[in-house]
Amino acid sequence: MHRNLFLLFVAAQLLVANSFAENKPTPTAPVAEEPSEVSVIGTLEGGFQVFPVAQVSNSLYKQKKRVFSQPGLIVRGALEAKQGTFVWGDDEEGKRQGHWLSEGGGEVESFGDNIFVVSLPAGLSRVFWVGPKGEMADLLPYSNTAANVAVNGAKLGAFTHISGGEQIKTDAGKTAYQYSFKLHSVNLNTGKVTHYRKAYTALSSTLKLKWVRANLLQVIGNGVDPVRVTIR
Repeated sequence: MHRNLFLLFVAAQLLVANSFAENKPTPTAPVAEEPSEVSVIGTLEGGFQVFPVAQVSNSLYKQKKRVFSQPGLIVRGALEAKQGTFVWGDDEEGKRQGHWLSEGGGEVESFGDNIFVVSLPAGLSRVFWVGPKGEMADLLPYSNTAANVAVNGAKLGAFTHISGGEQIKTDAGKTAYQYSFKLHSVNLNTGKVTHYRKAYTALSSTLKLKWVRANLLQVIGNGVDPVRVTIR
């Protein structure tokens, strides 16, 4: 009885694997040698799957439909956000890459192995974290303007989002738009985000963040004096 149940389980696993293999695209780049263990389907959160797991030029599926593949990339994870899906993986040299899937497009910039900024049309942007073990998070899911990332080369990163703005009169008597920003820091090992109450201003939609020391950050905005902030 137990033997028959085991045989039925193995047959079911083979049928599922074959359904993915039939939809897998023909590789357009050399594929790494087959591993000694049997290729398996990896199940991710959000209804995603990867097949074959941990192999170069594998594919990302959503409900068994292929949605992404990149020659030379091992797809590791995916996370849906408001405007699209963030995908990360390793190239053949083990370097992490980020990719963005959406009809509107977007550019991905990496800051080390853990922080990825997606710049979207109309000035929108999002910041994603990928942890040491492949954990994933949208660091500010309620905002469409998370940006201005700086990492200190150790365990801390910082970024901002636009929290408001108003028309002002400059010292020269001209009318200008002043943006307000809120500052956030992130532990690169854990993904824990700390939010700071103070608002910072600038006469442009971007701020420059610069680490002066391991826990000392300088905030530089157009039209205002630089400010230094201690980050714990």
